[in-house]
Amino acid sequence: SFRAPMEASTAAVPAHARTRRSDALLPEDETGHPLDAADFGNSLRDGGESEHRLSNQAGANAFSAGAGLLKMLRKDRVSGKRESNRNVAPPTRPELLVGLTPAPRPATDADVARGEVQTLPTLPRQGVSTTGGVGIEEMKLSRKERQEQAFEAYTKRKGYMNVEIELRTAQAARSFKQLLALNDTEIESFFEELNDEFLTRLELPEVMGIGSTVEAQGPRRATWIAEFESELDEMEADRRQSTHIELCQLMDACVEIGHMLPAELERELEKVTAEVNFVIISNKAVHAELVAKLRVAEVRRQREHEGRFARRLAAWRQARHDHALQAFTRYVSSPEVTVPDARRAVLEELRTAQAAFGEERMALLRSLAHLDEGSLTAAACEVLARDAEALRAREAAMHADFARRLGAADERTEAAVQTALAHLRARLDYFGHLDPQGVGATLAARAEPLAAARREEARALIARVGDALAA
Repeated sequence: SFRAPMEASTAAVPAHARTRRSDALLPEDETGHPLDAADFGNSLRDGGESEHRLSNQAGANAFSAGAGLLKMLRKDRVSGKRESNRNVAPPTRPELLVGLTPAPRPATDADVARGEVQTLPTLPRQGVSTTGGVGIEEMKLSRKERQEQAFEAYTKRKGYMNVEIELRTAQAARSFKQLLALNDTEIESFFEELNDEFLTRLELPEVMGIGSTVEAQGPRRATWIAEFESELDEMEADRRQSTHIELCQLMDACVEIGHMLPAELERELEKVTAEVNFVIISNKAVHAELVAKLRVAEVRRQREHEGRFARRLAAWRQARHDHALQAFTRYVSSPEVTVPDARRAVLEELRTAQAAFGEERMALLRSLAHLDEGSLTAAACEVLARDAEALRAREAAMHADFARRLGAADERTEAAVQTALAHLRARLDYFGHLDPQGVGATLAARAEPLAAARREEARALIARVGDALAA
């Protein structure tokens, strides 16, 4: 009674449907593949709990297994959904599933890839070339030769470019060196103006102006060094840009030739690029070291020139100090001070006046000599005596006036000497060779004694003249 409905129900289902949908009733293993009928039957026989459940279902309703099978066969299978054994009643006769094929599972990515590979046409087995591969070898040799020619052309162009940049670098270095040499000559000419033979002709503003001019050469030379450094960097940038262009052209040519694989070509070009980078980095290091040495030399030059100017300034101060003292000494010893014109004029007038008085005195004496016994009277003698006394009084007044005038002339000379001494003190302070205390000591030792000696000499001369006149 159970077999007939089961057969009828299975006969009503088409064969392909039975094959496809019966597979939906089979459970899957751990990998997701459905079990075959034999394995499924064994699993049913081995499970005691399942047999107990089947016996209870069979006892309750003989057609429940067939109805459940038909229901599951009519139900559409959802992709990726696994049916639970709790929802599907296992068949009571597993032998009915013998011969049924499982339905195909959903294709995975590996299945799709395997199918694409299997659709590719099968290549024939490699045979033996009738020409022995001569054409291929010739092609390989041709590509190799073309690539070598491309590398050789790149090497030549790079060599020309390096020679051009080296020439530019040498020209820039020569120009920079000549510029520094001209500036050194200019600075030396400035220092020549501070030689010993020219120091006494220069004033302090002129000397300081020369020092400022020499000091101003430092920023100029620093600017030239910075420009030279920028020029060197620009040349290396040109080298890098030109080399980049040449490498791009070489890479394009090698890719077009196709002698090397991309990975091999990339490694080969990396070697060439590394060589260029090494050259650029080495040149930059050399340039940086050169510029650093130039800057250090410039700092040393500035310090040397500052010290040299300081020495020349000190020499100028001493030279002008000594020159001022010598000038004062010459002035005090000059006829302008020792025999001033005012004194000489007074003495000349005194001589003339004395000569006039001498003539008057001789005339008086001659008149006295012409008196005879008849004219030699008391009255005549009294007249002569009055004339002689008047002559003496006038001569004494004349002597006093000339003495006063000699004193006034000496006072003017003394004032001039004191003015020169004050000017000397101011000049020595201005030159700055010594501090004020040193200047005072120097004047007390070398200048003031000369002025005092001149003053004593003038006073002695006036005294002698007065004594002579008084006699």
